[in-house]
Amino acid sequence: MAKFTLNSNQYIPYRAKKSTPSGMPMCETYYYITNENGKVINKYTLKPYKGKQMDMYAFHDKLYAEQFLDNINKIN
Repeated sequence: MAKFTLNSNQYIPYRAKKSTPSGMPMCETYYYITNENGKVINKYTLKPYKGKQMDMYAFHDKLYAEQFLDNINKIN
């Protein structure tokens, strides 16, 4: 049974690469990994992360996030 799971969410980036015809920035999807307790983990330390800096836990590429998840589930 896998200890870690992959989740996703959306956000509106500060400097959006895409926008709607009206000029409104488009949402982007990011992926993050949670442990068996449902806590978001730091992608560098694999420990629960309570901060708000997305660069500590967010993946912007789904394929990379899935590969990372497979690797940490094999290790732990």
